[in-house]
Amino acid sequence: MSTLSDIRTIIRSDLSMNDTVFPTDTAIRDAVNKGIEKAERIIHNTHEGYFETYINLPLTTSKDFYDMPVDIYANKITKILYNTSSDAYEIKPIKLKSDTMNMDSDSEYRYLLTNPANVVVSGYVSGTKTVTFKSRHYLSVGDSCSFYQSDQSTARGTADVVASVTSDYVVVLTTGIGTLTSNDVLRVNKTVLRLYPTSRETSTSNVEIWYYRNARRMVNDADILDIPEFESFVTLYAKYKILLKDIANPMLGEVKEELKQDAADMIETLSNMRPDGNTDIVQDWSFYEEFDSI
Repeated sequence: MSTLSDIRTIIRSDLSMNDTVFPTDTAIRDAVNKGIEKAERIIHNTHEGYFETYINLPLTTSKDFYDMPVDIYANKITKILYNTSSDAYEIKPIKLKSDTMNMDSDSEYRYLLTNPANVVVSGYVSGTKTVTFKSRHYLSVGDSCSFYQSDQSTARGTADVVASVTSDYVVVLTTGIGTLTSNDVLRVNKTVLRLYPTSRETSTSNVEIWYYRNARRMVNDADILDIPEFESFVTLYAKYKILLKDIANPMLGEVKEELKQDAADMIETLSNMRPDGNTDIVQDWSFYEEFDSI
């Protein structure tokens, strides 16, 4: 399996750029990650099951809002399972909001995905770096907060939640937000899972969320490519993005044609991975649109 360092070496060698300042290592890394992003989209559009995985969702008594998996792709949950020694069932999504009115504390769990509204700041204590809010904020430790003045058009800056999260206050690492004032606004840019009824238990393994994850991006030289079957596509796409900055380079046309063919081969490979009886493939033709103007 190839690392980021391996792929960078291949790209420099194939493009005869071993002894040149351009492209920088950072530029190659960014181009490789663009290739991973493009491959990710083709994979999800052709064979989503390639990236299916699961995690346990820890439940906390009386808690109803839960964070989504950090690596989920487009909030695509495939199934949520509840399993204990005495009970087992699928936690199904709620299709009609009115269904929640007929649930009691003993009902089987169900869920909704929701995007919380912006939250208004009620106060800020600089000594303890505590921000209080006028309503529930849905933040977790590690979240990045985007604060704005009350007009919501002037940014205060961002700060990370570091500790002591309750429903109406958080402790933040105040980097670049200045002094918050009453009526400043927190933009809650996250999707959360709301459990109905509110959790009646505390557990670490009773619930499994199955979902489609993102392809892992490469940051460090030792990072291993997450989609080894499609290393050729990722490498060719990175070469293509690099050569676009040197459009007179005679290798651009050759690399573009190789990339188109590799994309077609990739789709065929993914199609063959699908279970029998599920082989109707809608190709992601948008991939080819970016080549039309070159």
